[in-house]
Amino acid sequence: MTAGFSSDVKLEIGHVLLIDIVDYSKLLIKEQRERDTRRQNSAQATGVAHGAAVQKYFKKVKKSLATFWNFS
Repeated sequence: MTAGFSSDVKLEIGHVLLIDIVDYSKLLIKEQRERDTRRQNSAQATGVAHGAAVQKYFKKVKKSLATFWNFS
C-alpha cells in the first residue's frame, strides 16, 4: 500500500493513524459502535468494502486495542 511513498510520508501516515486510534480508544463503547456502524455503512455505500478481509482486519485491530488498554 505505501510502497511508493518516502519514509517521511510513511511516518506521517503512521502518526495520523496513531492519533486516530488513541482518540477512538477514548470514546465510550456505545460511541465506538456507532462510529463503526457509520463507517461500515459508508464503506458499503461507496463500494470501498472488500468483504470478509476488511471485516477480519477491523476485528483484529479492535481486539488489539482492547488488549492494549486492558493491560496498560
